Amino acid sequence: MTQIEKSLSNVQIVKKKTRCLFYLHNLLQYWSPDYDVSVLETTESCDEYLEVLTYWFTIDPLMSNAKKKNKIEQQKVTLMMYGKNVDEHIKKEFEYLLVKGTKKELEHWKKDILGRLSLIILFDQFPRNMYRHSKQSYEYDPLALALCLDTLDPENPLLKQLKLLPTWFALQFYMPLIHSENLSNQLQSVQIYSEMYHNAIALHRDHPDKSYDTFLLTILLRMKKIALLHKDHISHFGRFPERNAILDRKSTPNEIAFLEAAQTSTSNLK
Repeated sequence: MTQIEKSLSNVQIVKKKTRCLFYLHNLLQYWSPDYDVSVLETTESCDEYLEVLTYWFTIDPLMSNAKKKNKIEQQKVTLMMYGKNVDEHIKKEFEYLLVKGTKKELEHWKKDILGRLSLIILFDQFPRNMYRHSKQSYEYDPLALALCLDTLDPENPLLKQLKLLPTWFALQFYMPLIHSENLSNQLQSVQIYSEMYHNAIALHRDHPDKSYDTFLLTILLRMKKIALLHKDHISHFGRFPERNAILDRKSTPNEIAFLEAAQTSTSNLK
């Protein structure tokens, strides 16, 4: 490669990163208006994983501010929902990335924290949409969990970046812990989600003059309760009985009794 070709290549990298940062700025700012985007470090691969983040967090960076302000509240709600159309869309648009990820063709995404978040969404969330009610929906959980735990390692330099993620994004990063059938992971998820909730409550209390996202507080409390519920089920059964039928696992008498009772409750952990 000649010097001119190298220079042109570098220019293209800079252009891609500039575009990516523009979109990320809008994405992060409208989920967390007071968030300082400059604290996050990104690499040139952000132009690739941006598609995952912008879809999952459902923001159009080119939308006018007035429309964004109105739409953001709707999107915060729809983020927690799913349906057949959503499942089909995710499979159509992102299954190719899942395949690439399992072939280790997206390892460069791991260089920055948003790339890791994108991989966790790709491995932990998207399969639950793409392959709902099938074994394959849980097949990629180990990949997401390994990435989450690796980032939480005190020796990992990206842990500092993880702590700087906006709360809405961090909520998603720790989901592999909640989905794990390992008690140690469950205890860790309870600790993390409880801390997130209580820190948010303290921030809200200490700064009453500042408007705070009350919907976020509601979600944090909900996630804390979900983490506790998942932990209790793993403590009691050693696994999630709701998955037994899908994974061809024989249920114990205790699990059968639980599943029968759960049919009339809202505590569905699938």
